[in-house]
Amino acid sequence: MRHILSTIVTIILILTHTSAFSAEVYEYNKTVTLKGKLLSKKRRHFLKLDSPIHLEKDPKDEISEEAANVEEMQLVIDYNKIKPKALVGKSVEVTGSMFYHHTAHHLTKVLVTVDSIK
Repeated sequence: MRHILSTIVTIILILTHTSAFSAEVYEYNKTVTLKGKLLSKKRRHFLKLDSPIHLEKDPKDEISEEAANVEEMQLVIDYNKIKPKALVGKSVEVTGSMFYHHTAHHLTKVLVTVDSIK
C-alpha cells in the first residue's frame, strides 16, 4: 500500500512539474498575439487560450505577480473601437498587452488590454 501511494505521489509531481514547464512564457506590458476561443460571461469578454501560458513577475511593476498555467483571461476592450459580439464562441487571435489583476472588477488573475481581435 505504501508503495502504491508513493507511486501515485511521484506521478502527480511529475505531471505538475511537466505542465508548468510546458506553458509558453510571456512578459507583462508587452504587445502579444494570443490564440483561443472568445467567450462572453457576466457581460464581459474572456479569451480561453488554446494552450496555457506562464507570466513572470515584472520587477519594474510592483503590482504584477508570477502567474502559472493561465488558461483564461478577461479582456479589456474599448467597445467604441472593437465590436466582439459576432466573434463570441469562435477561435480568434487577440493582440494586446497583459497585466496582473488589481481591482475587484478583474475576474481573472491576468487580463489583456485589447488592441485588436481577428
